[in-house]
Amino acid sequence: MKKLIIILILISVFFEISFGQGGSVPQLCLQNSQVGTLCGNSRRSVTRWAFVARENACRSFNFNGCNGNCNNFLSQQTCEFACKGRR
Repeated sequence: MKKLIIILILISVFFEISFGQGGSVPQLCLQNSQVGTLCGNSRRSVTRWAFVARENACRSFNFNGCNGNCNNFLSQQTCEFACKGRR
């Protein structure tokens, strides 16, 4: 239970730090999505979601598994919450 609380606190702090002043889009959401490099045993890409600032929307892309950047979310809902949810 303590680990869960610590993880939730860290996630909360991460999102607070990521948001700019005045309710603007978090800096991590302004990065271009990066497909990354193939790695691991599977050697295949997975669907991830990234915020596209010029469209003000989250779009899916194929992520290769390693590297990339923070504009890389497991679901559309997570992407929208992180990049649009608090404005």
